[in-house]
Amino acid sequence: MKTIADIRNDVKYLVSLYQKFIPMLPIYSFNDHHPYGIKAHTRSVSWLLESFITQHTRLYCNKLGVSNVEWDFPDTSLHDSSFVENSKLIEFFINIKVHDINKKDSKNDIAAVEKLFNQYSKCSAYNIYYVCIGFEWGKNCIQLCKDYIHVFSPQFMPVYINPRNDKIQAFYNHTPILRTREEFLSKIRPAVDRIKV
Repeated sequence: MKTIADIRNDVKYLVSLYQKFIPMLPIYSFNDHHPYGIKAHTRSVSWLLESFITQHTRLYCNKLGVSNVEWDFPDTSLHDSSFVENSKLIEFFINIKVHDINKKDSKNDIAAVEKLFNQYSKCSAYNIYYVCIGFEWGKNCIQLCKDYIHVFSPQFMPVYINPRNDKIQAFYNHTPILRTREEFLSKIRPAVDRIKV
């Protein structure tokens, strides 16, 4: 089980990795298929951008010092990709999020609280990291922004659970609350117990 210090080091590593990686990516263009553009709405492109980022992680894995980049996970999985950091042989489970930097920051759904509780309770070696990358719209393209990269562990999130959908919500850019895994699980357990009733 990772310590607080381990998770903080992982977050620093991932921020550094994505700061190096994002400038390598081409501008995402949809000129050829959408001659009139696409409505500038994050939901309309989020899955495409998340896939684009993940697939380019595999394409540039040698330059990034990672290997075994995978993204063929079921929709029910907490993470949408994984890779191994080569020098320390640490496996990272990643969930990519995107944010339109020209819109104000607001709380976003991060994960279903019951699913997160179950995974963290059953597998002490499992840790997921959310990598939030900013983007901005061009006329028929999208540019990813290396200056908007926020990486966090759910273990350190301020815990707010949306009662309408039982998902943990947070700002992508938030101040981490350093807590142990046990403290995190005890913090979200009441919501899980409520769902099961």
